[in-house]
Amino acid sequence: MKRVLLAVVLSALWAAPAGAASPKDDPFYGVPAGIEKLANGSVIDSRPVTATQFSIPIRAKAWQVRFKTQDTTGAASAYITTVLVPETPWTGGGPRPVLSYQMAEDGVGLKCAPSWVLTQGLAAPSNTTPDASTIAAALDRGWAVVVPDYQGPDSAWLGGDGQARGVLDGLRAARAFKPAGLDPQAPIGVWGYSGGAIASSTAAQLQPTYAPDLKLAGVALGGNNASIRGGLGAFDGSLFGGAIAIGFIGLDRAYPEYRLSDQLNDAGRAAIARSQDDCIIDAVTKHPALRASSFLKDPSALDGPPWTEVFRRASPLTFPGIPAAPVYDYHAVDDQLAPIGPSRLLLERYCRAGVTVQHREAPGEHFIEAVAGEAGAVAFLTARFAGQPALNTCRVPADPLPVPAAKPAAAKRCAANRVVTIRVRTPRRGRIVSATATVAGKRVAVRRVDGRHVVRVTLTGRRSATVRVRITVRTSTGARYVDQRTYRPCARRA
Repeated sequence: MKRVLLAVVLSALWAAPAGAASPKDDPFYGVPAGIEKLANGSVIDSRPVTATQFSIPIRAKAWQVRFKTQDTTGAASAYITTVLVPETPWTGGGPRPVLSYQMAEDGVGLKCAPSWVLTQGLAAPSNTTPDASTIAAALDRGWAVVVPDYQGPDSAWLGGDGQARGVLDGLRAARAFKPAGLDPQAPIGVWGYSGGAIASSTAAQLQPTYAPDLKLAGVALGGNNASIRGGLGAFDGSLFGGAIAIGFIGLDRAYPEYRLSDQLNDAGRAAIARSQDDCIIDAVTKHPALRASSFLKDPSALDGPPWTEVFRRASPLTFPGIPAAPVYDYHAVDDQLAPIGPSRLLLERYCRAGVTVQHREAPGEHFIEAVAGEAGAVAFLTARFAGQPALNTCRVPADPLPVPAAKPAAAKRCAANRVVTIRVRTPRRGRIVSATATVAGKRVAVRRVDGRHVVRVTLTGRRSATVRVRITVRTSTGARYVDQRTYRPCARRA
Protein backbone atom coordinates (compact mmCIF):
# COMPACT_ATOMS: atom_id res chain seq x y z
CA MET A 1 0.00 0.00 0.00
CA LYS A 2 2.85 2.41 0.84
CA ARG A 3 4.40 1.79 -2.58
CA VAL A 4 1.10 2.61 -4.26
CA LEU A 5 0.76 5.84 -2.29
CA LEU A 6 4.35 6.80 -3.06
CA ALA A 7 3.80 6.17 -6.77
CA VAL A 8 0.73 8.40 -6.79
CA VAL A 9 2.57 11.20 -4.98
CA LEU A 10 5.59 10.99 -7.28
CA SER A 11 3.46 10.96 -10.42
CA ALA A 12 1.68 14.09 -9.26
CA LEU A 13 5.02 15.78 -8.63
CA TRP A 14 6.41 14.75 -12.01
CA ALA A 15 3.29 16.08 -13.72
CA ALA A 16 3.61 19.66 -12.49
CA PRO A 17 5.56 22.09 -14.70
CA ALA A 18 8.80 22.87 -12.92
CA GLY A 19 9.15 26.06 -10.92
CA ALA A 20 5.51 27.11 -10.67
CA ALA A 21 3.21 26.56 -7.70
CA SER A 22 0.27 28.01 -9.62
CA PRO A 23 -0.33 29.13 -13.21
CA LYS A 24 -0.48 32.75 -12.03
CA ASP A 25 3.21 32.42 -11.09
CA ASP A 26 4.16 30.76 -14.37
CA PRO A 27 5.37 33.18 -17.09
CA PHE A 28 4.39 30.63 -19.75
CA TYR A 29 0.77 31.70 -19.15
CA GLY A 30 1.53 35.33 -19.97
CA VAL A 31 1.24 37.22 -23.25
CA PRO A 32 4.64 38.04 -24.80
CA ALA A 33 5.25 41.45 -26.31
CA GLY A 34 5.42 41.92 -30.06
CA ILE A 35 3.10 39.12 -31.18
CA GLU A 36 0.63 41.39 -32.99
CA LYS A 37 2.18 40.75 -36.42
CA LEU A 38 2.10 36.97 -36.09
CA ALA A 39 -0.60 35.11 -37.98
CA ASN A 40 -3.35 33.65 -35.85
CA GLY A 41 -2.50 30.06 -35.00
CA SER A 42 1.26 30.69 -35.10
CA VAL A 43 3.31 28.77 -32.52
CA ILE A 44 5.06 31.11 -30.06
CA ASP A 45 6.80 28.49 -27.91
CA SER A 46 6.24 25.12 -26.29
CA ARG A 47 7.32 22.78 -23.52
CA PRO A 48 6.92 19.04 -22.86
CA VAL A 49 4.66 18.01 -19.98
CA THR A 50 3.28 14.87 -18.40
CA ALA A 51 -0.49 14.73 -18.66
CA THR A 52 -2.27 12.71 -15.99
CA GLN A 53 -5.49 10.83 -15.41
CA PHE A 54 -6.30 10.90 -11.68
CA SER A 55 -2.56 11.45 -10.95
CA ILE A 56 -1.52 8.50 -13.13
CA PRO A 57 0.51 9.55 -16.20
CA ILE A 58 -1.36 9.19 -19.49
CA ARG A 59 0.52 7.05 -22.01
CA ALA A 60 1.16 9.71 -24.61
CA LYS A 61 3.69 12.30 -25.62
CA ALA A 62 2.39 15.68 -24.48
CA TRP A 63 3.32 19.31 -24.95
CA GLN A 64 1.89 22.65 -23.95
CA VAL A 65 1.97 24.88 -27.02
CA ARG A 66 1.54 28.64 -26.71
CA PHE A 67 0.10 30.25 -29.82
CA LYS A 68 -1.09 33.59 -31.11
CA THR A 69 -4.79 34.36 -31.47
CA GLN A 70 -7.26 37.14 -30.64
CA ASP A 71 -9.49 37.40 -27.60
CA THR A 72 -13.17 38.38 -27.67
CA THR A 73 -12.29 42.08 -27.84
CA GLY A 74 -10.17 41.44 -30.95
CA ALA A 75 -6.87 42.15 -29.19
CA ALA A 76 -3.83 39.99 -29.96
CA SER A 77 -3.32 37.38 -27.27
CA ALA A 78 -1.42 34.20 -26.46
CA TYR A 79 -3.44 31.09 -25.60
CA ILE A 80 -2.19 27.62 -24.68
CA THR A 81 -3.23 24.26 -26.04
CA THR A 82 -2.13 20.83 -24.85
CA VAL A 83 -1.18 18.50 -27.70
CA LEU A 84 -1.18 14.77 -26.94
CA VAL A 85 -0.02 12.07 -29.36
CA PRO A 86 -0.17 8.32 -28.64
CA GLU A 87 3.19 6.62 -28.27
CA THR A 88 2.08 3.78 -30.56
CA PRO A 89 1.96 4.13 -34.36
CA TRP A 90 -1.40 4.71 -36.07
CA THR A 91 -2.55 1.52 -37.78
CA GLY A 92 -5.86 2.72 -39.21
CA GLY A 93 -6.45 3.88 -42.74
CA GLY A 94 -5.17 7.30 -43.78
CA PRO A 95 -3.42 9.74 -41.45
CA ARG A 96 -3.87 9.71 -37.67
CA PRO A 97 -7.13 11.54 -36.78
CA VAL A 98 -7.02 14.69 -34.66
CA LEU A 99 -9.63 15.38 -31.99
CA SER A 100 -10.03 18.86 -30.51
CA TYR A 101 -11.58 18.12 -27.13
CA GLN A 102 -12.97 21.12 -25.27
CA MET A 103 -13.00 20.45 -21.55
CA ALA A 104 -15.60 22.28 -19.47
CA GLU A 105 -13.20 24.99 -18.33
CA ASP A 106 -16.03 26.70 -16.42
CA GLY A 107 -14.09 29.16 -14.30
CA VAL A 108 -12.40 32.53 -14.15
CA GLY A 109 -9.03 31.47 -12.76
CA LEU A 110 -6.05 30.02 -14.64
CA LYS A 111 -6.13 27.06 -12.25
CA CYS A 112 -9.30 25.99 -14.14
CA ALA A 113 -7.45 25.95 -17.49
CA PRO A 114 -7.18 22.48 -19.08
CA SER A 115 -3.41 22.81 -19.56
CA TRP A 116 -2.99 23.22 -15.80
CA VAL A 117 -5.65 20.70 -14.83
CA LEU A 118 -4.11 17.95 -16.96
CA THR A 119 -0.79 18.23 -15.11
CA GLN A 120 -2.22 18.38 -11.58
CA GLY A 121 -3.85 14.99 -11.21
CA LEU A 122 -6.13 14.71 -8.19
CA ALA A 123 -5.19 18.23 -7.09
CA ALA A 124 -7.06 19.65 -10.08
CA PRO A 125 -10.55 21.20 -9.76
CA SER A 126 -12.98 18.31 -9.38
CA ASN A 127 -15.37 19.47 -12.11
CA THR A 128 -12.77 18.90 -14.84
CA THR A 129 -10.80 15.83 -13.74
CA PRO A 130 -13.27 13.32 -15.32
CA ASP A 131 -12.44 14.82 -18.72
CA ALA A 132 -8.97 13.29 -18.43
CA SER A 133 -10.55 9.85 -18.74
CA THR A 134 -12.28 10.86 -21.97
CA ILE A 135 -9.00 12.17 -23.34
CA ALA A 136 -7.13 9.00 -22.33
CA ALA A 137 -9.78 6.85 -24.03
CA ALA A 138 -9.44 8.86 -27.25
CA LEU A 139 -5.66 8.39 -27.15
CA ASP A 140 -6.14 4.64 -26.66
CA ARG A 141 -8.04 4.66 -29.97
CA GLY A 142 -4.94 6.06 -31.62
CA TRP A 143 -6.26 9.59 -32.07
CA ALA A 144 -4.13 12.65 -31.44
CA VAL A 145 -5.92 14.96 -29.00
CA VAL A 146 -5.71 18.75 -28.83
CA VAL A 147 -7.07 20.36 -25.64
CA PRO A 148 -7.18 24.18 -25.82
CA ASP A 149 -7.34 26.69 -22.99
CA TYR A 150 -10.04 28.38 -25.04
CA GLN A 151 -10.83 31.06 -22.43
CA GLY A 152 -7.37 32.55 -22.80
CA PRO A 153 -5.01 34.07 -20.22
CA ASP A 154 -7.78 36.31 -18.83
CA SER A 155 -10.06 33.32 -18.20
CA ALA A 156 -12.87 35.15 -20.00
CA TRP A 157 -15.51 32.47 -19.51
CA LEU A 158 -18.40 32.57 -22.02
CA GLY A 159 -16.73 35.03 -24.40
CA GLY A 160 -18.12 33.73 -27.70
CA ASP A 161 -15.62 34.98 -30.29
CA GLY A 162 -12.55 34.46 -28.10
CA GLN A 163 -13.51 30.90 -27.22
CA ALA A 164 -14.27 30.00 -30.84
CA ARG A 165 -10.95 31.42 -32.06
CA GLY A 166 -9.15 29.69 -29.19
CA VAL A 167 -10.40 26.32 -30.44
CA LEU A 168 -9.68 26.95 -34.13
CA ASP A 169 -6.30 28.63 -33.72
CA GLY A 170 -5.36 25.92 -31.21
CA LEU A 171 -5.91 23.38 -33.99
CA ARG A 172 -3.86 25.45 -36.40
CA ALA A 173 -1.01 25.63 -33.88
CA ALA A 174 -1.15 21.89 -33.16
CA ARG A 175 -0.96 21.12 -36.86
CA ALA A 176 2.00 23.50 -37.29
CA PHE A 177 3.83 22.13 -34.22
CA LYS A 178 6.42 19.86 -35.85
CA PRO A 179 7.33 17.64 -32.86
CA ALA A 180 3.72 16.34 -32.79
CA GLY A 181 3.98 15.18 -36.41
CA LEU A 182 0.31 15.76 -37.23
CA ASP A 183 -0.59 15.30 -40.89
CA PRO A 184 -2.11 18.45 -42.48
CA GLN A 185 -4.59 16.15 -44.26
CA ALA A 186 -5.70 14.37 -41.08
CA PRO A 187 -9.45 14.35 -40.40
CA ILE A 188 -10.39 16.69 -37.56
CA GLY A 189 -13.14 16.20 -35.01
CA VAL A 190 -14.46 18.72 -32.48
CA TRP A 191 -16.12 17.55 -29.25
CA GLY A 192 -17.28 19.10 -26.00
CA TYR A 193 -19.82 18.61 -23.24
CA SER A 194 -21.56 21.33 -21.21
CA GLY A 195 -19.24 24.36 -21.14
CA GLY A 196 -17.05 22.54 -23.63
CA ALA A 197 -20.02 22.23 -25.98
CA ILE A 198 -20.53 26.00 -25.92
CA ALA A 199 -16.97 26.51 -27.16
CA SER A 200 -17.27 23.62 -29.63
CA SER A 201 -20.51 24.83 -31.22
CA THR A 202 -19.35 28.44 -31.62
CA ALA A 203 -16.05 27.19 -33.08
CA ALA A 204 -17.92 24.97 -35.56
CA GLN A 205 -20.13 27.92 -36.54
CA LEU A 206 -17.14 30.23 -37.03
CA GLN A 207 -14.91 27.73 -38.85
CA PRO A 208 -16.27 28.09 -42.43
CA THR A 209 -15.50 31.82 -42.54
CA TYR A 210 -12.60 32.13 -40.08
CA ALA A 211 -10.64 28.92 -40.61
CA PRO A 212 -11.61 27.32 -43.94
CA ASP A 213 -8.14 25.74 -43.97
CA LEU A 214 -9.33 23.40 -41.21
CA LYS A 215 -11.49 20.69 -42.72
CA LEU A 216 -13.72 19.39 -39.94
CA ALA A 217 -14.97 15.82 -40.31
CA GLY A 218 -17.51 15.96 -37.49
CA VAL A 219 -18.71 17.92 -34.46
CA ALA A 220 -20.04 16.25 -31.28
CA LEU A 221 -21.99 18.38 -28.81
CA GLY A 222 -23.35 17.19 -25.47
CA GLY A 223 -25.43 19.06 -22.89
CA ASN A 224 -24.99 22.26 -24.88
CA ASN A 225 -26.10 25.42 -23.07
CA ALA A 226 -27.12 27.09 -26.31
CA SER A 227 -28.66 30.12 -24.59
CA ILE A 228 -26.60 31.83 -21.89
CA ARG A 229 -29.73 33.61 -20.65
CA GLY A 230 -31.58 30.30 -20.50
CA GLY A 231 -28.70 28.70 -18.64
CA LEU A 232 -28.64 31.56 -16.16
CA GLY A 233 -32.31 30.95 -15.47
CA ALA A 234 -31.60 27.27 -14.82
CA PHE A 235 -28.78 28.02 -12.36
CA ASP A 236 -30.62 30.89 -10.65
CA GLY A 237 -31.47 30.01 -7.04
CA SER A 238 -30.42 26.38 -7.51
CA LEU A 239 -27.77 24.34 -5.74
CA PHE A 240 -25.39 25.54 -8.47
CA GLY A 241 -26.45 29.19 -8.28
CA GLY A 242 -22.94 30.31 -7.38
CA ALA A 243 -21.92 29.74 -11.00
CA ILE A 244 -23.80 32.94 -11.81
CA ALA A 245 -21.11 34.94 -10.01
CA ILE A 246 -18.29 33.65 -12.19
CA GLY A 247 -20.50 33.80 -15.26
CA PHE A 248 -20.84 37.52 -14.63
CA ILE A 249 -17.07 37.88 -14.18
CA GLY A 250 -16.36 35.99 -17.40
CA LEU A 251 -18.82 38.06 -19.44
CA ASP A 252 -17.50 41.30 -17.95
CA ARG A 253 -13.95 40.36 -18.95
CA ALA A 254 -14.99 39.23 -22.42
CA TYR A 255 -17.17 42.28 -23.16
CA PRO A 256 -15.67 45.19 -21.18
CA GLU A 257 -17.30 47.77 -23.46
CA TYR A 258 -20.68 47.06 -21.84
CA ARG A 259 -19.47 47.99 -18.33
CA LEU A 260 -21.51 45.26 -16.70
CA SER A 261 -19.98 46.03 -13.30
CA ASP A 262 -21.97 49.27 -13.28
CA GLN A 263 -25.09 47.11 -12.90
CA LEU A 264 -24.00 45.67 -9.53
CA ASN A 265 -25.26 46.68 -6.11
CA ASP A 266 -23.04 46.56 -3.01
CA ALA A 267 -23.80 42.89 -2.33
CA GLY A 268 -23.01 42.06 -5.93
CA ARG A 269 -19.66 43.83 -5.88
CA ALA A 270 -18.72 42.02 -2.67
CA ALA A 271 -19.69 38.63 -4.12
CA ILE A 272 -17.80 39.24 -7.35
CA ALA A 273 -14.69 40.38 -5.47
CA ARG A 274 -14.59 37.05 -3.63
CA SER A 275 -14.67 34.95 -6.80
CA GLN A 276 -12.12 36.52 -9.15
CA ASP A 277 -10.04 33.32 -9.32
CA ASP A 278 -12.78 30.72 -8.86
CA CYS A 279 -13.54 27.55 -10.73
CA ILE A 280 -17.20 26.58 -10.73
CA ILE A 281 -16.84 24.29 -7.70
CA ASP A 282 -15.39 27.20 -5.69
CA ALA A 283 -18.16 29.60 -6.68
CA VAL A 284 -20.92 27.09 -5.96
CA THR A 285 -19.50 26.55 -2.48
CA LYS A 286 -19.13 30.27 -1.74
CA HIS A 287 -22.52 31.39 -3.07
CA PRO A 288 -25.09 28.63 -2.51
CA ALA A 289 -28.48 29.13 -4.18
CA LEU A 290 -27.42 32.54 -5.51
CA ARG A 291 -30.01 34.55 -7.43
CA ALA A 292 -28.82 37.05 -10.02
CA SER A 293 -31.43 39.58 -8.89
CA SER A 294 -29.81 39.72 -5.46
CA PHE A 295 -26.67 41.46 -6.71
CA LEU A 296 -28.15 43.77 -9.35
CA LYS A 297 -29.28 47.35 -8.77
CA ASP A 298 -32.28 46.62 -10.97
CA PRO A 299 -33.47 43.01 -10.52
CA SER A 300 -35.19 43.09 -13.92
CA ALA A 301 -32.13 44.39 -15.80
CA LEU A 302 -31.19 41.00 -17.29
CA ASP A 303 -34.00 41.22 -19.83
CA GLY A 304 -32.91 44.57 -21.22
CA PRO A 305 -29.76 46.23 -22.60
CA PRO A 306 -26.85 45.82 -22.23
CA TRP A 307 -27.46 42.28 -21.01
CA THR A 308 -29.52 41.20 -24.01
CA GLU A 309 -26.72 42.20 -26.37
CA VAL A 310 -24.10 40.39 -24.28
CA PHE A 311 -26.22 37.22 -24.16
CA ARG A 312 -26.75 37.46 -27.92
CA ARG A 313 -23.01 37.60 -28.61
CA ALA A 314 -22.12 34.85 -26.14
CA SER A 315 -24.83 32.27 -26.92
CA PRO A 316 -24.39 29.58 -29.60
CA LEU A 317 -28.08 29.99 -30.45
CA THR A 318 -27.51 33.58 -31.65
CA PHE A 319 -23.82 33.31 -32.57
CA PRO A 320 -23.43 33.78 -36.35
CA GLY A 321 -22.53 31.00 -38.74
CA ILE A 322 -23.49 27.42 -39.52
CA PRO A 323 -21.22 24.33 -39.20
CA ALA A 324 -19.87 22.90 -42.43
CA ALA A 325 -19.39 19.44 -40.89
CA PRO A 326 -21.96 16.86 -39.71
CA VAL A 327 -23.14 17.40 -36.13
CA TYR A 328 -23.95 14.81 -33.45
CA ASP A 329 -25.91 16.24 -30.53
CA TYR A 330 -26.86 14.42 -27.34
CA HIS A 331 -28.86 15.94 -24.50
CA ALA A 332 -30.79 14.82 -21.43
CA VAL A 333 -34.44 15.81 -21.62
CA ASP A 334 -34.47 16.76 -17.92
CA ASP A 335 -31.12 18.59 -17.98
CA GLN A 336 -31.31 20.91 -14.98
CA LEU A 337 -28.29 23.06 -15.93
CA ALA A 338 -28.45 23.25 -19.73
CA PRO A 339 -32.16 23.50 -20.69
CA ILE A 340 -32.88 21.42 -23.76
CA GLY A 341 -35.21 23.96 -25.40
CA PRO A 342 -32.53 26.39 -26.69
CA SER A 343 -30.38 23.49 -27.85
CA ARG A 344 -33.29 22.20 -29.92
CA LEU A 345 -33.79 25.63 -31.45
CA LEU A 346 -30.10 25.73 -32.40
CA LEU A 347 -30.36 22.33 -34.07
CA GLU A 348 -33.48 23.44 -35.92
CA ARG A 349 -31.44 26.34 -37.27
CA TYR A 350 -28.71 23.93 -38.40
CA CYS A 351 -31.29 21.68 -40.07
CA ARG A 352 -32.93 24.54 -41.94
CA ALA A 353 -29.51 25.49 -43.30
CA GLY A 354 -28.89 21.98 -44.60
CA VAL A 355 -26.45 20.75 -41.94
CA THR A 356 -26.40 16.97 -41.45
CA VAL A 357 -27.58 16.52 -37.86
CA GLN A 358 -27.90 13.36 -35.78
CA HIS A 359 -29.82 14.22 -32.62
CA ARG A 360 -30.16 11.96 -29.57
CA GLU A 361 -32.29 12.67 -26.52
CA ALA A 362 -32.47 10.52 -23.41
CA PRO A 363 -34.15 10.62 -20.02
CA GLY A 364 -31.96 11.81 -17.20
CA GLU A 365 -30.12 14.89 -16.08
CA HIS A 366 -26.92 16.78 -16.87
CA PHE A 367 -24.30 14.69 -15.08
CA ILE A 368 -25.75 11.29 -15.97
CA GLU A 369 -25.87 12.20 -19.66
CA ALA A 370 -22.22 13.28 -19.58
CA VAL A 371 -21.33 9.62 -19.01
CA ALA A 372 -24.24 7.88 -20.73
CA GLY A 373 -23.95 9.90 -23.94
CA GLU A 374 -20.21 9.53 -24.43
CA ALA A 375 -20.32 6.22 -26.29
CA GLY A 376 -22.57 7.68 -28.97
CA ALA A 377 -20.20 10.61 -29.51
CA VAL A 378 -17.22 8.27 -29.81
CA ALA A 379 -19.06 6.09 -32.33
CA PHE A 380 -20.03 9.17 -34.36
CA LEU A 381 -16.46 10.50 -34.46
CA THR A 382 -15.03 7.06 -35.25
CA ALA A 383 -17.29 6.81 -38.28
CA ARG A 384 -16.42 10.33 -39.43
CA PHE A 385 -12.69 9.63 -39.15
CA ALA A 386 -13.21 6.48 -41.22
CA GLY A 387 -14.86 8.53 -43.97
CA GLN A 388 -18.28 6.93 -43.56
CA PRO A 389 -21.38 8.97 -44.47
CA ALA A 390 -23.13 10.61 -41.53
CA LEU A 391 -26.66 9.72 -40.52
CA ASN A 392 -29.09 12.61 -40.94
CA THR A 393 -32.03 12.68 -38.52
CA CYS A 394 -32.93 16.34 -38.83
CA ARG A 395 -36.14 15.99 -36.86
CA VAL A 396 -35.78 17.91 -33.63
CA PRO A 397 -38.69 17.93 -31.16
CA ALA A 398 -39.84 21.45 -30.34
CA ASP A 399 -40.21 20.72 -26.64
CA PRO A 400 -39.75 17.96 -24.07
CA LEU A 401 -43.53 17.79 -23.61
CA PRO A 402 -45.79 15.99 -26.11
CA VAL A 403 -46.20 18.39 -29.01
CA PRO A 404 -49.17 18.50 -31.40
CA ALA A 405 -48.54 17.94 -35.09
CA ALA A 406 -46.94 20.80 -36.96
CA LYS A 407 -50.16 21.36 -38.89
CA PRO A 408 -53.38 21.85 -36.92
CA ALA A 409 -55.88 19.07 -37.33
CA ALA A 410 -58.91 19.90 -39.43
CA ALA A 411 -62.03 20.76 -37.46
CA LYS A 412 -64.41 17.85 -37.83
CA ARG A 413 -67.34 19.27 -35.92
CA CYS A 414 -68.59 22.79 -35.84
CA ALA A 415 -68.33 24.83 -32.63
CA ALA A 416 -71.80 25.65 -31.40
CA ASN A 417 -70.56 28.06 -28.71
CA ARG A 418 -70.05 31.65 -29.80
CA VAL A 419 -67.15 32.02 -27.31
CA VAL A 420 -64.62 29.20 -26.78
CA THR A 421 -62.45 29.08 -23.64
CA ILE A 422 -59.07 27.34 -24.00
CA ARG A 423 -57.11 26.46 -20.86
CA VAL A 424 -53.37 26.37 -21.57
CA ARG A 425 -51.99 23.04 -20.41
CA THR A 426 -49.63 23.06 -17.44
CA PRO A 427 -46.11 21.77 -18.24
CA ARG A 428 -44.94 18.61 -16.51
CA ARG A 429 -41.62 20.24 -15.69
CA GLY A 430 -41.05 23.83 -14.63
CA ARG A 431 -43.61 26.60 -14.84
CA ILE A 432 -45.00 28.81 -17.57
CA VAL A 433 -43.01 32.03 -17.85
CA SER A 434 -44.72 33.41 -20.96
CA ALA A 435 -47.72 32.56 -23.11
CA THR A 436 -48.86 34.28 -26.29
CA ALA A 437 -51.83 33.56 -28.52
CA THR A 438 -53.07 34.50 -31.98
CA VAL A 439 -56.53 34.01 -33.44
CA ALA A 440 -56.69 34.10 -37.23
CA GLY A 441 -53.21 35.62 -37.18
CA LYS A 442 -54.05 38.45 -34.78
CA ARG A 443 -52.63 38.70 -31.26
CA VAL A 444 -55.12 38.17 -28.42
CA ALA A 445 -54.77 38.35 -24.66
CA VAL A 446 -53.80 35.42 -22.45
CA ARG A 447 -55.38 35.92 -19.02
CA ARG A 448 -54.97 34.26 -15.62
CA VAL A 449 -58.17 32.74 -14.27
CA ASP A 450 -58.08 30.73 -11.03
CA GLY A 451 -54.33 30.26 -11.41
CA ARG A 452 -54.55 28.98 -15.00
CA HIS A 453 -53.56 30.67 -18.26
CA VAL A 454 -56.70 31.04 -20.35
CA VAL A 455 -57.45 32.18 -23.91
CA ARG A 456 -60.99 33.19 -24.89
CA VAL A 457 -61.85 33.05 -28.59
CA THR A 458 -64.92 34.84 -29.93
CA LEU A 459 -66.35 33.07 -32.96
CA THR A 460 -69.24 35.46 -33.54
CA GLY A 461 -68.90 37.50 -36.72
CA ARG A 462 -66.06 35.46 -38.19
CA ARG A 463 -66.26 35.51 -41.96
CA SER A 464 -64.00 32.56 -42.72
CA ALA A 465 -65.27 29.01 -42.53
CA THR A 466 -62.54 28.07 -40.03
CA VAL A 467 -60.72 29.91 -37.25
CA ARG A 468 -57.15 28.96 -36.38
CA VAL A 469 -55.79 29.48 -32.88
CA ARG A 470 -52.07 29.28 -32.05
CA ILE A 471 -50.79 29.35 -28.47
CA THR A 472 -47.02 29.56 -27.84
CA VAL A 473 -45.69 28.81 -24.35
CA ARG A 474 -42.22 29.10 -22.87
CA THR A 475 -41.34 27.42 -19.57
CA SER A 476 -38.82 28.02 -16.80
CA THR A 477 -36.77 25.07 -18.10
CA GLY A 478 -36.12 26.93 -21.36
CA ALA A 479 -38.56 24.74 -23.25
CA ARG A 480 -41.07 25.93 -25.83
CA TYR A 481 -44.22 24.31 -27.12
CA VAL A 482 -46.94 25.29 -29.55
CA ASP A 483 -50.62 24.35 -29.35
CA GLN A 484 -52.51 24.83 -32.62
CA ARG A 485 -56.27 24.37 -32.95
CA THR A 486 -58.87 24.93 -35.65
CA TYR A 487 -62.53 25.80 -35.00
CA ARG A 488 -65.40 25.84 -37.50
CA PRO A 489 -68.27 27.99 -36.29
CA CYS A 490 -71.68 26.38 -36.74
CA ALA A 491 -73.98 28.08 -39.20
CA ARG A 492 -76.76 30.13 -37.68
CA ARG A 493 -80.13 28.43 -37.73
CA ALA A 494 -82.87 30.22 -39.68
